[in-house]
Amino acid sequence: MEAQVVYVPGTIVVGAGPSGLAVAACLKEQGVVGSVILEQSICVASMWQHKTYDHLRLHLSKRFCQLPPPPPPPPAFLLTDLPTWLVVATGENAEEVVPDIDGMATFRGPVVHMSSYKSGDEFKGKRVLIVGCGNAIVVRDTISSHAHISTNIFLCDLITT
Repeated sequence: MEAQVVYVPGTIVVGAGPSGLAVAACLKEQGVVGSVILEQSICVASMWQHKTYDHLRLHLSKRFCQLPPPPPPPPAFLLTDLPTWLVVATGENAEEVVPDIDGMATFRGPVVHMSSYKSGDEFKGKRVLIVGCGNAIVVRDTISSHAHISTNIFLCDLITT
C-alpha cells in the first residue's frame, strides 16, 4: 500500500486532553481552519478517564479548568499529515518521573507515583512523605481525608534545574 499524504492547511494538535482540546477550540475561534487533533488513546482526555484516583474532585477553579466547546470529530484515519503548524499537547503526566533520592533504594516501604494513586486507604496509620510540586501536592489533602486522622503527612517540594 502506498503512503497517503494529506495536506492540512491549519494545525495538527497532538493530544486530545484538556490542553489539546483547548488549543484546538481557541484556534477555531481565531479562524484557523483545517485543524486536526491526533490522540493515541481511544477516547478524549484519557488521563482523566483512566488515570484518576478514587473520589477525584477538581481542585482548580472553573476559570482555570473549563474547556471551550469541543471541536467536531476529526477524520477517522490519516496516514501522513503535513501541517502548517504543529502543537504537541500530550500532557505533563504522560510519563512517570520519579526523582533519584538518596536512600530510596534501601527504603523498605512503597514508593507510589501520582499516576498510580487511587485512594489513601493503604496509608492509614502510616507516615507519608509526598515529594513533588503542582497537582501532586493536592494528594496530601486526599490522603489525609481518606486515610483518616492517624496519618502523618510531610511535604517536600522538589525543584530541579
